[in-house]
Amino acid sequence: MKTRRKEGVLSLVILLGVVILAIFVSFAPGGDDSEGAGSVRSAKPAGRRALLVLLQKTGFDARAFDAAPKDLPRDRSILWLPAAPTNRMPTREESLTDRGNPERVGLHRLEYYRNFVESGGTLLLTAGDEATSFLVDNLGLEEAETAGADLSRASDVHKVRTHSGEELMLDPDVAGIFHALDPNGTARGIWSAEHRDAVRPFAVEFPTGAGSVVLLANDKFIRNDFIGQRDHALAAVRLIEELSHGGAVLFSEYEAGRWDPPSPLSLLFGPSLILAALHALLLLVVFVWIHAFVRGFPRDPEALALFSPYLRARSLSDTFERTRRFGTLAGLLRSGVMLRLEAIARARTRRLVTTETEVGAALTRVNQKTVSEFARAAGLTEIEPKLVELLVTRVVRTRADLNALDSELARLEREVEARMLGRRTTGK
Repeated sequence: MKTRRKEGVLSLVILLGVVILAIFVSFAPGGDDSEGAGSVRSAKPAGRRALLVLLQKTGFDARAFDAAPKDLPRDRSILWLPAAPTNRMPTREESLTDRGNPERVGLHRLEYYRNFVESGGTLLLTAGDEATSFLVDNLGLEEAETAGADLSRASDVHKVRTHSGEELMLDPDVAGIFHALDPNGTARGIWSAEHRDAVRPFAVEFPTGAGSVVLLANDKFIRNDFIGQRDHALAAVRLIEELSHGGAVLFSEYEAGRWDPPSPLSLLFGPSLILAALHALLLLVVFVWIHAFVRGFPRDPEALALFSPYLRARSLSDTFERTRRFGTLAGLLRSGVMLRLEAIARARTRRLVTTETEVGAALTRVNQKTVSEFARAAGLTEIEPKLVELLVTRVVRTRADLNALDSELARLEREVEARMLGRRTTGK
């Protein structure tokens, strides 16, 4: 019983350990948090962790967004992209294995960015050839093709002016300007920079549906190695303040190459399968529980096909011995010897020699009357005093007394058997 119970407990512990390990592996991050240029989890110079912490401490609901484009919210959130999306899947720069660069299909399609913007979201990214292709080909913003950034003149730019007129100092290494915008177009400059005697846009907004797309001439000022210089940190906060409509500020880790496909556990416990998964888990627990514990009391012995009377007697004698009840053991021994002597007398004389106790009855205590009746019936009057002394009157208090009584009763059995055998021979 104890062995099966231990095996049952061990099975439950192993099951619990497997479940905990699976959950931990399912929700563990897919790679090193310090890797990836443009990642808000990266503490390297090209990362943006300092920007995320800054916005969170400022009071914005800023957080990383690890999911695919299909899972983008349909609200007034801001999505800051570390790089312009292309028709190929994003990959990590420091990937240990080459997993290829497949095309976007399913939940990775670029059209979901358009749905995000048209639903009221704000898309924020830096200008470049890939950004222009993305805006023109996927979002249908033809004006973006003429609003290219000119970084060759960034060395002459030292400050930018916000929409409210506040001037912020920028390092020329992270500055830039756009070409002049079409005055008849829908694009408008929300931040500007002074370039010599002219004023050029630094941040351009393209209205799309209920939302907008904002292009920055250069976004290096938010990197970990630049955000602490001049007014770079203040410029990042002011930009989010102007673009925010009360929604979250999301930083796309997906475009930084940090997206991992949903694990089997996350799919199993998703909204569509949660009830079936919980039902299956409950059945598994019940199955293990049924097979872990036997349906019976722990104190009950296991059933045996054959259980020896000798083993029962030994078990009972061990119990009396541990409780030092040697007198009780001596009584049981004398009753057994008395039955043995009666059986010898019956076999040798071929006549019924028995006391008042019926044959097959439980062992009864032997007394002097019983011994005397047996001696007269069996013709053993010569050794009657010895029979009475060994079977009735001798006192047993210790284990040594019990062992001595056992030895003398064995000799008495042999003597009685010899007398019965001699008497039968003489009769013949």
